Amino acid sequence: MTDAERVLNLLIHDLRTPLGVAHGYLRLIREQRLTTADDRELALTGTQQALGRISRLCEDASGFLAEPAEGTTVRASASLLVARVSAQLRERGVAFVSSAPAQSLTMMVGAGVDRLACALMTLSPHAG
Repeated sequence: MTDAERVLNLLIHDLRTPLGVAHGYLRLIREQRLTTADDRELALTGTQQALGRISRLCEDASGFLAEPAEGTTVRASASLLVARVSAQLRERGVAFVSSAPAQSLTMMVGAGVDRLACALMTLSPHAG
């Protein structure tokens, strides 16, 4: 299996979960199986969150596939990448513990730290 096939498999897997959640909640609403306003609100909120997750996955995947512009390779701080990934995890409500790499540790990045952080979130099992 190629790297592209592995990424595609993971993306499909990650899309199925929120899609199933949204579908299930909408079915409960349509069939009027939720009897209280609180239950209906919870179902609508869950559906909105699931659809938001699908939207982020699609954005991340399209950003991952975009061709970098010529000459965009830059040296970036590894601690900056850790900070950006950590921020995205916190935004998604994921509890985690991280240790920052040494400030002197750098890496070459082909299209920017933000785009690399988004690509890593696409691959993360904890991103949703």
